[in-house]
This record gives sequence, C-alpha cells and structure tokens, in this order.
Amino acid sequence: MKITFSPIQHAIDLIDQIAADPSDPRHAAATAVMKEMEEAIAPPALTAAVGGNDELEVDSGTFMSHTDEGAWVQTWTWVPRDRVPELYPDDGEPEPSDEESPEP
Repeated sequence: MKITFSPIQHAIDLIDQIAADPSDPRHAAATAVMKEMEEAIAPPALTAAVGGNDELEVDSGTFMSHTDEGAWVQTWTWVPRDRVPELYPDDGEPEPSDEESPEP
C-alpha cells in the first residue's frame, strides 16, 4: 500500500514489515491493521466520482468511510498562504512558482 504523505507512509511501511514477519509478537495485530486499512481504500470508481479541480485533488488509493447514504472520501484541498497568514512568518513575499496550486 502506498500513500503520498511521507510520515503516514513511514508508519504504514513499519506496520507492513511487522505484518510480514510471523515471528514478530505484534504480527497478528499488524496483520489486522493492514486488513482494515486495505478495506478503507476507496475504489477507483469512488475517487473518480469525486472529480477534482485546481483546488481539490484526490489521490489514487485514498481512504474512505462508508455510510448508508454514501461515502466520505479523503481529499487534498489547496489553501493559499494568504488565507492563513498566521501559519507563515512575516519574512516577505513567497518565492515565485510555476504552478498556482502545487502538488501535495
């Protein structure tokens, strides 16, 4: 399983390594977690139904949560730095970019 956000991917890789080693005492728990994660991956038809635009993106293999009436699908939403100036130090203008909405 591959997720694009690095800290989460590192945790998934660690759980995957534990699940692959039957001699590890945490093997059963890690195997159960990996199964739950695989079941939470949105199928391509669901991610395609979300669509996308310049401010909203859906990764392939993203997570979902089913309800009786539909599903919630994890997305990336672009927020320009001028909408949250408190998160950026007052160090001048941002560096120019070739993209309006950079990839996550």
